[in-house]
Amino acid sequence: MSIKKSHCESFLAFENDVLPFVEAFLNASIYSVWRSKRNRFVFGIQNENLCKHRFFNEQSAVLLVEQSIIDLQIFYLKTNKFQGLHSKDSASFYELDIFNASSGKFINENDLFPDKIKNLKGREIVVTGYEYLPYSSVKYVSDGNNSYDLAFGSNSSGAALIDGTEIILILTFCELYNCRVLIDSTEADDWGEVYPNISGRGCLGMIIKGAADISLAAMDIDYTFLDMSMYLARCGVTLLIPAPRRLASWLLPLEPFEYSLWLAIIIYLILEVLALIFMYKFENTLFERPRSWYQNFQFAYSTALKLFVSQGGIESVRSITLRGLLFTYFLNDIIITSIYGGGLASILTIPSYEEAADTVERLRSHNLKWTGNSLAWVYAIRDADDERTMAIMKNFYLYNDEQIAEMPQNRLDMGFALERLPFVKTISKPLKIHNI
Repeated sequence: MSIKKSHCESFLAFENDVLPFVEAFLNASIYSVWRSKRNRFVFGIQNENLCKHRFFNEQSAVLLVEQSIIDLQIFYLKTNKFQGLHSKDSASFYELDIFNASSGKFINENDLFPDKIKNLKGREIVVTGYEYLPYSSVKYVSDGNNSYDLAFGSNSSGAALIDGTEIILILTFCELYNCRVLIDSTEADDWGEVYPNISGRGCLGMIIKGAADISLAAMDIDYTFLDMSMYLARCGVTLLIPAPRRLASWLLPLEPFEYSLWLAIIIYLILEVLALIFMYKFENTLFERPRSWYQNFQFAYSTALKLFVSQGGIESVRSITLRGLLFTYFLNDIIITSIYGGGLASILTIPSYEEAADTVERLRSHNLKWTGNSLAWVYAIRDADDERTMAIMKNFYLYNDEQIAEMPQNRLDMGFALERLPFVKTISKPLKIHNI
């Protein structure tokens, strides 16, 4: 409560309260939204064995006050060995000064809270060994290495060359403050998550468990359980969607005209047939040629279709009225077939494609499934309450890297999440250019 409400930075605990305080402080510092880099801890103890907690490896400003058994007026002032090579399992201490209570003086008059950060004297900084280009790169090499992967134990094959836009920051820090960068890929197969019971998985799980000091590789600010001190780069999510398929079907010959225009042409042909039936009947009556209504329909039907495809009829007509009507119909059919031919030629020359899901709205209307190798791809939209974003969220599927690498070859209905950098788009880790 002191950390959360009063922003306390100085703490004092005695003997049996030291370990309970340490546990409480760690929990409070995890859950609190406020933390200080200037914390000071003073512990009154009689036995250094009480101070074997990892807390004493992680805090630089710790002062132990130990009373002498021989002279109760003498107090030994010790601090933890924060600098140099150290073990994560136990902490070691060294004497800073001696205080004489009877004279009220310090024997050596040393600084009781020296600045241990200025020179870390080769202290190991453990970084999660998660490779995610261009932020972090891990290559295992025997020569020219600058780090070591603790996951390999004492095996020499753990020597690694680390690089990347974020790794460079850590390497530069260690050049300035004299420390050594190590990596640990034991559980660093994903960004991971942190759970309310102070446990986790992946890179973030290694941090909460104390297995690593720093986790990087494009940690997103949308993690609700992370504090952001300073952002290094801006990125976004772009979907690589299937290419729109070409529209080729048995309906292709009908595409030059709209459906309403086809309906108008059908009505025109029906009226043309009816007109030819009555005009041909009138001519046969005029020239006294006996013809049945069925024969008149045959003439009208066949002539209308032949004119529509620019073909001549087999029967001759004698009536000037019927000849003029046929000439008019022939001109109309030439106009219609010319327009149709031009439209069909343009469709065959410039192919048509189906609508692509290239907008957020189309992504929803097409109900396109998309995938990524981590839930981090949807952290930014997981708390959205609008229907469009919720519909897109429901179509997200989580697969591992091996499954995603095979999908471009056999899943034509799947979109793939890519990271959008400030100046260039980069393929996500599982996808390779030759697979797409």
